[in-house]
Amino acid sequence: MDNEEKILMILGDIQKQFNSFDSRLSDLEKSTEGQFKSLDNKFSGLEKSTEEHFKSLDNKFSGLEKSTEEHFKSLDNKFSGLEKSTEEQFKSLDNKFSDLEKSTEEQFKSLDNKFSDSEKNTKDQFKLLEEKMDNRFKSIEERIKNEHDMTRKELKSEVQYVHDEVKEMREDFRSVEQITAKNWRDINNLKSIIS
Repeated sequence: MDNEEKILMILGDIQKQFNSFDSRLSDLEKSTEGQFKSLDNKFSGLEKSTEEHFKSLDNKFSGLEKSTEEHFKSLDNKFSGLEKSTEEQFKSLDNKFSDLEKSTEEQFKSLDNKFSDSEKNTKDQFKLLEEKMDNRFKSIEERIKNEHDMTRKELKSEVQYVHDEVKEMREDFRSVEQITAKNWRDINNLKSIIS
């Protein structure tokens, strides 16, 4: 329950008490018409007492009013302070978000640069690997060509050797043929002489 409601409740209770008091006075007046004179002195005392009570209540209400006003001022100051504090906290949060945004942006730029560098390094490594592979293939190709040339030369010399051998054998065979033919002639001549 806040202060205004408390004040209104107190004022309501007081109003009820006044209404109740007023009602009692009316009832008292009606029922005690015959005794009015004797009670007049008492009533004057009561009136003075009531007046003093009213003055006391008036002072209490004035004090309560001042106290309530001070409480409202205090609450007003607290709300103003809270408003300023909240505003400062929102500014602080704003700054933090701005800093976080800048930091995140810088980190993304850094990551972008790292990826760019990584991509460049990867391209360079692939290029080096490609050059190495090209050199290896060229080296292998050269070895194969050299082997092929050597094999061709060896085969050529072997074929030439076989050719020369065959040629020699042909000449030997011709000689054998000639000798054999001569031998057959000689045999035939001998046969003709003997027969």
